[in-house]
Amino acid sequence: MSGIPSQPLLRFIAKVRWLFCLRNSFFRIVASRISRLTASVPDTALYRSAQVLSFEIGNITPAALGAKTDDAVHVVAYLGDTTGNESYSSLDAQRVLRVVAGGDSGLTAYPLIDPVLIADTTWNGAISSLDATRILQKVAGFDRPDIPPIPQK
Repeated sequence: MSGIPSQPLLRFIAKVRWLFCLRNSFFRIVASRISRLTASVPDTALYRSAQVLSFEIGNITPAALGAKTDDAVHVVAYLGDTTGNESYSSLDAQRVLRVVAGGDSGLTAYPLIDPVLIADTTWNGAISSLDATRILQKVAGFDRPDIPPIPQK
């Protein structure tokens, strides 16, 4: 399979938090994590493929608790590889800058994916010129622990 390791390389991008909130006249809001999500990428996953992950609350009626379920997106890609060619180059940084400046509305290699999922190397939920700078630093050989190395094929 084209260089995708069987063990996860990246943090789970969705940063899923399961919260249980209780509201009544005695409490303001009580929130705590009640579950943890662990995921891995199968060896058969195709690079640049994506799928929707649906999250549900089993045996609980979400509306009755004021809770909401939501969907997430899983993309098989390396963080910062905006060209989708399984490597890092200055072109990846250029693609980030084009989106930031409004020259492109997304990434050609990932036409249906929010560019933040691929290009947000700062992990702040948005993309900026700093993300492009970090990609360029990786290309130039600087140690960027927030951008994992792409495994050798």
